[in-house]
Amino acid sequence: MFVIGSVRSVERDPSILLKTVLSLRKKPNVPIYLPGIAKPSNLATIVFSGIDLVDDTACIIHALDGIYFTRDEELPLSDVSPDIMCGCEACIALSRGCENRTRLLYLHNLFVLKKEMEIIRYKLVRGKLREYVEGKTAFSDWNNVFLSTHDEFYDEIEPFVHVFSKTKIFAGTDRTIKRVEIRRFVERLKTRYEPKGEIALFLPCSAKKPYSLSRTHRIFRSITEDFEVSEFILTSPLGVVPRELEMVYPASHYEIPISGVWSECELQWLSQCVADITRRGDFKHVVVHAEGGFAEGCKRAEEILGDEFIYTSKGNATSKESLSELRNVLESIANPKKKAN
Repeated sequence: MFVIGSVRSVERDPSILLKTVLSLRKKPNVPIYLPGIAKPSNLATIVFSGIDLVDDTACIIHALDGIYFTRDEELPLSDVSPDIMCGCEACIALSRGCENRTRLLYLHNLFVLKKEMEIIRYKLVRGKLREYVEGKTAFSDWNNVFLSTHDEFYDEIEPFVHVFSKTKIFAGTDRTIKRVEIRRFVERLKTRYEPKGEIALFLPCSAKKPYSLSRTHRIFRSITEDFEVSEFILTSPLGVVPRELEMVYPASHYEIPISGVWSECELQWLSQCVADITRRGDFKHVVVHAEGGFAEGCKRAEEILGDEFIYTSKGNATSKESLSELRNVLESIANPKKKAN
């Protein structure tokens, strides 16, 4: 078993924890013990980092200092009213003014730490620990710094991350773009995928996955199936998904809130992905049949490439006018698809 001894340094700089764990993980199947700092507010991040064992030292130290643990923060006991106490036996005794306050506070802190560990186990089983840790960053600079640092160590972390999961990725924040599963997909598109054909057609994503099963994409396909075109789906957080890879993880295993509002980070990411996939092909024409942020990302890609795309959507991608324009444009620039005998 490895024991991390530089506890105070880890408390000051969470990036030290990440670098230490990555170094120790070079020797597989050896548990790593981090003593002294586990609290409900940082426990999910500690487990996410790869730590196997923690202890109750922080529960004791904070109890001696009169600090009361909640799942997300640490509060002076003097600021905690009976109304927000958790209801454990120790809290009931504290609310009644029982003696031996320090021991009762320790028992409460330990109770909350154990409950947090139960939640973390549940998140691990469901494959949702990453999302849970992202939520914890809103309450703690330590968690925030750790996750930001973690996402910059793609090359070191990628070998430890699964290449497939039945659990869907919830793309609720801009941080999702930096997840290993997302970056791996994008990086492999940039280095391994070879687009074919002379016409690239960019289409908006759909809430239903795979996209081709959605009503919107069935409408698109009723037109595109007549022509030799390479179809690409515009989406966040994956950027661009080639039609032939829509069943590949994580393209068919993610969910994103449908608001129609794109952040600046998403637009920059989308535009770069569109530019990258366009560069890899030998396209004579690039057609964009999309609106809103999808179209804005493509317009920014035009600026990156110094090229001009053809836009066919007229306010609504599935309107009769838009679909008619798409068909007319494809008839003028694309070869008809050969019918199988």
